[in-house]
Amino acid sequence: MGSKESKVIGFIAQKTGTVNLLCEGDSAIVAVSERKMREYIESIENKLGKFAYEIKKARYGHILKCLRLGAAYSFDEESYSRFFPLTKDEGKKLVEFGKDANEVTHKTGIHLMRIKWI
Repeated sequence: MGSKESKVIGFIAQKTGTVNLLCEGDSAIVAVSERKMREYIESIENKLGKFAYEIKKARYGHILKCLRLGAAYSFDEESYSRFFPLTKDEGKKLVEFGKDANEVTHKTGIHLMRIKWI
């Protein structure tokens, strides 16, 4: 794997003992840090029940491979800021996280950018 492909974009959470990832709808959530991923898990667990998760690094090359296979990812703003320039350098057309996306109504919720290649 080349140096670009091995770059850590963020972290994913996998339910212990399964292949299931922490998702928003059909897309795996990518958080900028392990700490941030734990915060996402805690905020979502109230809806899903209690599960044990393993937090793993999400590398650029693996994300690209999975996107090519039809997977979808939802990046938080900071992890997307790592993903976006690498993908843009390869000629892929993506939108940037806009200023409007940063405004949080009542300071609740998680802003995510969903990516799926069609």
